[in-house]
Formats: sequence, C-alpha cells, structure tokens
Amino acid sequence: MDFDELLQEIRELRRKFDSLVRLGEVTEVRIEARAVKVRYLDRDEAESNYLPVLCWGSEASARPEQIPRKEELVVVLSLPQGLDDGVVLGAISELTQEMADVLRMHL
Repeated sequence: MDFDELLQEIRELRRKFDSLVRLGEVTEVRIEARAVKVRYLDRDEAESNYLPVLCWGSEASARPEQIPRKEELVVVLSLPQGLDDGVVLGAISELTQEMADVLRMHL
C-alpha cells in the first residue's frame, strides 16, 4: 500500500467515525414506544424515522421523563446502514462553549 492509498483509507475511516455519532433535535415523540424522530443538524435538516431511546433499567421500569422532549438536543449512535438506523443515547441539557466549538468544526 502506497502513501496515497493509506491516506485515502484514513480519510474513509474518519468519514465512517464521524457518521457514527450525530447530534440532532427531537421533532416528534412517542412516549409509549420510547422512541423519537430526530432532525440531524449535520445532514441538511434530514429527519430520521422513529429511533429507540436508551433508558435505564428494564422496559417496565422506563419512565416518561427519561424520553427526550420535542426540540431537545440529543446524541444519536447511528448504525452504518443510514440515518434511520440507530439509537438515541440521551439529551444534552446544556451546550457548553467547548461543545459548541466542536460542533462548529464538524457541522
């Protein structure tokens, strides 16, 4: 493998890594299904289908307050198949300046 091929491989790995974790805003909520739709900030406002929300404990012990509300900023762990495959890891209650700077670099 020459240098150019190695550089291309590194770029491809970076692209894949960047697409694993995404930020978005909740647009719709289905509390009973423990799922939300997300508008991705880095994908020209593309919206997901309903994604499951990671909750603590069993399904029976999950509480409605664990589900992000409409317009909340959330972190999504995306699967390689596309924007509609993933899980919402949780909401970000307060965006720090450091987080905002990192977002600006990646969006």
